Amino acid sequence: MIIYALVLAGIIIITVCLARCGKFNGKAAELEEVTMSSGERVIRVYDMDINQLTTALRDFAQMYGEDWAQNATVTKKDDCFSLTLIPTINYYHFCLWVNYLVYSDKNQLFKVRGWYPFGEVKLNNEVQPFSNQTVMIYVDKDDDEYDNVSFVTPDGNYYFQPFASNYSFKAVKKGSEDYVPLPEKDE
Repeated sequence: MIIYALVLAGIIIITVCLARCGKFNGKAAELEEVTMSSGERVIRVYDMDINQLTTALRDFAQMYGEDWAQNATVTKKDDCFSLTLIPTINYYHFCLWVNYLVYSDKNQLFKVRGWYPFGEVKLNNEVQPFSNQTVMIYVDKDDDEYDNVSFVTPDGNYYFQPFASNYSFKAVKKGSEDYVPLPEKDE
Protein backbone atom coordinates (compact mmCIF):
# COMPACT_ATOMS: atom_id res chain seq x y z
CA MET A 1 0.00 0.00 0.00
CA ILE A 2 2.86 2.39 0.80
CA ILE A 3 4.51 1.67 -2.55
CA TYR A 4 1.18 2.29 -4.30
CA ALA A 5 0.84 5.64 -2.51
CA LEU A 6 4.41 6.64 -3.38
CA VAL A 7 3.98 5.69 -7.05
CA LEU A 8 0.68 7.56 -7.20
CA ALA A 9 2.22 10.61 -5.52
CA GLY A 10 5.10 10.55 -8.00
CA ILE A 11 2.74 10.33 -10.97
CA ILE A 12 0.62 13.14 -9.61
CA ILE A 13 3.55 15.46 -8.88
CA ILE A 14 4.90 14.93 -12.38
CA THR A 15 1.60 15.22 -14.22
CA VAL A 16 -0.40 17.75 -12.22
CA CYS A 17 -0.41 21.25 -13.65
CA LEU A 18 -2.59 24.31 -13.77
CA ALA A 19 -4.11 25.94 -16.82
CA ARG A 20 -2.15 28.71 -18.53
CA CYS A 21 -5.23 30.61 -19.62
CA GLY A 22 -6.01 34.27 -19.06
CA LYS A 23 -7.59 35.72 -16.01
CA PHE A 24 -11.13 36.56 -15.11
CA ASN A 25 -12.42 40.07 -15.74
CA GLY A 26 -15.04 42.10 -13.90
CA LYS A 27 -16.44 40.81 -10.63
CA ALA A 28 -14.55 37.52 -10.89
CA ALA A 29 -11.26 39.40 -11.21
CA GLU A 30 -12.06 40.99 -7.88
CA LEU A 31 -12.26 37.50 -6.38
CA GLU A 32 -8.70 36.89 -7.53
CA GLU A 33 -7.59 40.09 -5.81
CA VAL A 34 -8.96 38.99 -2.44
CA THR A 35 -6.25 38.43 0.12
CA MET A 36 -5.49 34.74 -0.08
CA SER A 37 -6.45 32.63 2.87
CA SER A 38 -4.06 30.14 4.34
CA GLY A 39 -6.77 27.48 4.13
CA GLU A 40 -6.37 24.41 1.97
CA ARG A 41 -7.67 24.28 -1.57
CA VAL A 42 -9.17 20.81 -1.86
CA ILE A 43 -10.93 19.01 -4.71
CA ARG A 44 -12.72 15.74 -4.18
CA VAL A 45 -13.41 13.52 -7.20
CA TYR A 46 -16.07 10.81 -6.81
CA ASP A 47 -16.71 7.66 -8.88
CA MET A 48 -13.30 7.82 -10.60
CA ASP A 49 -10.77 5.00 -10.49
CA ILE A 50 -6.99 5.42 -10.33
CA ASN A 51 -6.54 4.89 -14.08
CA GLN A 52 -9.15 7.54 -14.92
CA LEU A 53 -7.56 9.98 -12.46
CA THR A 54 -4.05 9.38 -13.79
CA THR A 55 -5.28 9.88 -17.36
CA ALA A 56 -7.15 13.06 -16.43
CA LEU A 57 -4.12 14.54 -14.67
CA ARG A 58 -1.78 13.62 -17.51
CA ASP A 59 -4.12 15.05 -20.15
CA PHE A 60 -4.62 18.25 -18.16
CA ALA A 61 -0.84 18.68 -17.93
CA GLN A 62 -0.41 18.11 -21.66
CA MET A 63 -3.24 20.46 -22.54
CA TYR A 64 -2.06 23.42 -20.49
CA GLY A 65 1.71 23.05 -20.60
CA GLU A 66 4.35 21.84 -18.23
CA ASP A 67 5.60 25.31 -17.31
CA TRP A 68 2.39 25.64 -15.34
CA ALA A 69 3.06 22.50 -13.34
CA GLN A 70 2.37 22.71 -9.63
CA ASN A 71 2.51 20.10 -6.91
CA ALA A 72 -0.66 18.52 -5.59
CA THR A 73 -1.14 15.91 -2.95
CA VAL A 74 -3.54 13.12 -3.86
CA THR A 75 -5.01 10.78 -1.29
CA LYS A 76 -7.58 8.04 -1.62
CA LYS A 77 -10.58 8.46 0.65
CA ASP A 78 -13.32 5.91 1.24
CA ASP A 79 -15.50 7.09 -1.63
CA CYS A 80 -13.28 9.44 -3.61
CA PHE A 81 -9.86 10.86 -4.41
CA SER A 82 -8.90 14.05 -2.64
CA LEU A 83 -6.54 16.52 -4.33
CA THR A 84 -4.97 19.16 -2.10
CA LEU A 85 -3.61 21.93 -4.30
CA ILE A 86 -0.90 24.39 -3.42
CA PRO A 87 -2.03 27.36 -1.31
CA THR A 88 -1.06 29.88 -3.99
CA ILE A 89 -3.41 28.56 -6.67
CA ASN A 90 -5.77 31.36 -7.62
CA TYR A 91 -9.52 31.19 -7.93
CA TYR A 92 -9.55 31.07 -11.74
CA HIS A 93 -7.18 28.11 -11.97
CA PHE A 94 -8.99 26.31 -9.20
CA CYS A 95 -12.25 26.66 -11.17
CA LEU A 96 -10.50 25.25 -14.26
CA TRP A 97 -9.39 22.22 -12.25
CA VAL A 98 -12.92 21.51 -11.01
CA ASN A 99 -14.43 21.92 -14.47
CA TYR A 100 -11.81 19.83 -16.22
CA LEU A 101 -12.09 16.91 -13.80
CA VAL A 102 -15.88 16.74 -14.27
CA TYR A 103 -15.51 16.52 -18.08
CA SER A 104 -12.18 14.65 -18.26
CA ASP A 105 -13.68 11.51 -19.80
CA LYS A 106 -15.82 12.03 -22.90
CA ASN A 107 -17.85 8.91 -22.03
CA GLN A 108 -18.62 9.75 -18.41
CA LEU A 109 -19.19 12.75 -16.15
CA PHE A 110 -17.71 12.73 -12.67
CA LYS A 111 -19.01 14.30 -9.51
CA VAL A 112 -16.44 16.84 -8.34
CA ARG A 113 -16.55 19.29 -5.45
CA GLY A 114 -13.91 21.84 -4.62
CA TRP A 115 -13.48 24.02 -1.55
CA TYR A 116 -11.78 27.35 -2.08
CA PRO A 117 -11.07 29.64 0.91
CA PHE A 118 -11.10 33.39 0.45
CA GLY A 119 -9.25 35.76 2.72
CA GLU A 120 -10.38 39.12 3.94
CA VAL A 121 -12.14 41.43 1.50
CA LYS A 122 -11.12 44.93 2.46
CA LEU A 123 -13.26 46.84 -0.05
CA ASN A 124 -17.01 47.08 0.27
CA ASN A 125 -17.88 45.72 -3.16
CA GLU A 126 -19.66 42.79 -4.85
CA VAL A 127 -17.21 40.24 -3.49
CA GLN A 128 -17.57 41.38 0.14
CA PRO A 129 -19.91 38.45 0.94
CA PHE A 130 -17.02 36.02 0.30
CA SER A 131 -14.73 37.60 2.90
CA ASN A 132 -13.13 34.93 5.09
CA GLN A 133 -15.38 32.19 3.70
CA THR A 134 -14.73 28.89 2.00
CA VAL A 135 -16.99 28.42 -1.00
CA MET A 136 -17.85 25.04 -2.51
CA ILE A 137 -17.31 24.95 -6.28
CA TYR A 138 -18.98 22.38 -8.54
CA VAL A 139 -20.42 21.96 -12.03
CA ASP A 140 -24.20 22.23 -11.99
CA LYS A 141 -25.97 19.07 -13.10
CA ASP A 142 -27.86 21.09 -15.75
CA ASP A 143 -24.69 22.56 -17.31
CA ASP A 144 -24.58 21.88 -21.03
CA GLU A 145 -21.88 24.35 -22.09
CA TYR A 146 -18.92 22.46 -20.60
CA ASP A 147 -17.10 25.60 -19.51
CA ASN A 148 -18.88 26.83 -16.39
CA VAL A 149 -18.79 26.23 -12.68
CA SER A 150 -21.17 27.13 -9.91
CA PHE A 151 -20.45 27.86 -6.32
CA VAL A 152 -22.32 28.10 -3.06
CA THR A 153 -21.39 29.87 0.15
CA PRO A 154 -21.75 28.36 3.62
CA ASP A 155 -24.85 30.51 4.19
CA GLY A 156 -26.55 29.11 1.08
CA ASN A 157 -26.01 31.82 -1.53
CA TYR A 158 -25.64 30.40 -5.05
CA TYR A 159 -23.59 31.78 -7.93
CA PHE A 160 -22.93 30.88 -11.54
CA GLN A 161 -19.38 31.39 -12.88
CA PRO A 162 -19.02 31.22 -16.69
CA PHE A 163 -15.60 31.10 -18.32
CA ALA A 164 -16.87 32.69 -21.53
CA SER A 165 -17.67 36.35 -22.28
CA ASN A 166 -16.66 38.67 -19.46
CA TYR A 167 -16.30 35.91 -16.85
CA SER A 168 -18.43 37.78 -14.31
CA PHE A 169 -20.17 35.59 -11.78
CA LYS A 170 -23.84 36.15 -11.09
CA ALA A 171 -26.14 35.27 -8.24
CA VAL A 172 -28.73 32.59 -8.94
CA LYS A 173 -31.72 31.47 -6.89
CA LYS A 174 -30.69 27.86 -6.44
CA GLY A 175 -28.00 25.47 -7.57
CA SER A 176 -27.99 21.71 -7.91
CA GLU A 177 -25.87 21.18 -4.79
CA ASP A 178 -26.25 22.46 -1.28
CA TYR A 179 -23.17 23.57 0.62
CA VAL A 180 -21.27 20.76 2.24
CA PRO A 181 -18.39 21.75 4.51
CA LEU A 182 -14.95 20.45 3.66
CA PRO A 183 -14.71 17.10 5.45
CA GLU A 184 -12.53 17.40 8.56
CA LYS A 185 -10.07 14.79 7.32
CA ASP A 186 -9.05 17.20 4.54
CA GLU A 187 -8.75 20.35 6.65
